[in-house]
Amino acid sequence: SLVLRLYYTRNSYKVTYAYEGTAPEGASELPAEATYKYEASVEVAENATAQGYTFSGWDSDNVEIAENEFTMPAQDVVITGRFTAKTDTAYKVEHYLQDLDGEGYTLKETEPKTGTTGTEVTAEPKSYTGFTFDRSVEGTVQTGTIAGDGSLVLRLYYTRNSYKVTY
Repeated sequence: SLVLRLYYTRNSYKVTYAYEGTAPEGASELPAEATYKYEASVEVAENATAQGYTFSGWDSDNVEIAENEFTMPAQDVVITGRFTAKTDTAYKVEHYLQDLDGEGYTLKETEPKTGTTGTEVTAEPKSYTGFTFDRSVEGTVQTGTIAGDGSLVLRLYYTRNSYKVTY
């Protein structure tokens, strides 16, 4: 009545996460690499976030992810996600007119704008009677990159025109 028993150790494999393309500034940190045994149920990490971007969700070429989980295959798994810049990220353009004393500037108008996160935009000067746009005024910011958090503010300054009166 000899009984031979053979025991097998279940192999373990790694699950790693990666971003496709460049991760935007402020993107949530990638989940840590983890090890799972073959046929274990693996819960996928929460979706990543970055202000001004939409996340595609986690996907893999190795396994089919259903309802944020999968069964660990007999191989390492790389799970990837991608960010897409939003096209309606807010920024604003402020227009300042020189005070009568020539010493300071007063905010005349604020234009709310939207654009694609991460793209460079240039503010177009407006026409104000008696004023000329002056890019040399300290504080002028005519061009900038749209920040995902909507913090970009472009500032244009207009100097007061002088006119001669003759009799």
